[in-house]
Amino acid sequence: MLKIDRLQLRLPAEYRDQAHLIARWVAEELAGVPVAAGGTCERLAVPPVMAMPGTGARHIARQIAAAVADQLNTRQGRDPQAGG
Repeated sequence: MLKIDRLQLRLPAEYRDQAHLIARWVAEELAGVPVAAGGTCERLAVPPVMAMPGTGARHIARQIAAAVADQLNTRQGRDPQAGG
């Protein structure tokens, strides 16, 4: 199970009114991400997610979740392209 105590997002003005939804959708997307048993990560920073203006908030959430999952997989020593 993945537990996130705090999620800090920096969003362009276009998405700020939807920040609470984006954060919830990121959490939903990450709910199915497999993590190593007993693994702990005090802090995880992901590179900026690039999106074209007008991209839907749900899509942005998926991109953020994918970036987080990639970082987690890298920390766990797994190849994210290999599926675990």
